[in-house]
Amino acid sequence: MSAGAAERNPAPGEDQEERLTDAGITLLVDSKVERILGEDSVTGVRLEDGRELKADMVILGIGAVPSTSLAKDAGIELGSRNSIKVDNYMRTWTDPDIFACGDCAEKRSFFTGLPIGVMLASIATSEARIAGANLFSPVHQHCGAISVFSTMINGRAFAVAGLTERNARKNGMNIVIGTAEAPDTHPAGMPNSNMTKVKLIFAKETGVILGGSVSGGRSAGEMINVLSACIIHRMTADDIVKFQMGTHPALTSSPIAYPIVNAACRASLPIRS
Repeated sequence: MSAGAAERNPAPGEDQEERLTDAGITLLVDSKVERILGEDSVTGVRLEDGRELKADMVILGIGAVPSTSLAKDAGIELGSRNSIKVDNYMRTWTDPDIFACGDCAEKRSFFTGLPIGVMLASIATSEARIAGANLFSPVHQHCGAISVFSTMINGRAFAVAGLTERNARKNGMNIVIGTAEAPDTHPAGMPNSNMTKVKLIFAKETGVILGGSVSGGRSAGEMINVLSACIIHRMTADDIVKFQMGTHPALTSSPIAYPIVNAACRASLPIRS
């Protein structure tokens, strides 16, 4: 399960594709739209390979750029993606008496410290609390963007926090992966029970958690928040193995099969070796 020989497991992305397909959605991965067709209204799209697909609506998910003309006109220094440059206290680089937070403020990765184009309400509210607390004296510092996401697709929840396996490998990190799955009730035959899948990514040298993903029932939305807390406190696989969880037959997985703990257990041995 090291970087060179990771255990093969169903990734949450694969589960998402399966759910979308089951809902009657056709996925065209690795396909590029060359042109949007139509005059007064859209009639379809032409793909790079020449195929044309009819469409009544086209949605462009291409991200956003902050609207910071007010800051620019005021002489405030801008950073990446037209965002306002701020320090860890949310003070602008130009004037420490002026604060900026939310989507207009520059985000930096929790892992690399480099600018990152993430716009999330959870980060914006965290920055607002930090800025508000620091108005009279610098008290709180922002740790950087961890990037925590969750969604529901065809009745199943999918969530991710921190680095994905692909991003970690892209950055040349030596990683260990631990996976586990268990029903979110015990026993599994209880009403509304869902199978929960967890994948955790750790740094091989230190055992520190870098990221995690969860898919399952609605509890996945809060489980990913637990993993976000583990990441921000730089917990190791051994720390998570010792995790003490509150359990109830109708609310959680069994304490002997709790997937976050069991995924950390499976990663611990390769980390120690």
